[in-house]
Amino acid sequence: MAANPRQGDIRKLTGVDDEWRRRVGDWRIRFTIDDAARAVVVLRVLPRGAAYER
Repeated sequence: MAANPRQGDIRKLTGVDDEWRRRVGDWRIRFTIDDAARAVVVLRVLPRGAAYER
């Protein structure tokens, strides 16, 4: 993700601004991308079932 955060199995989440999820096996990584600062901010790393609960 450090080299290219938009590569791999990622999707933009609906209903939230500028939030993405990446699927890694049974885990989900929710994150935002700050292009200006060249940073990826990881919000959550959760198992698949709990990743989408609000």
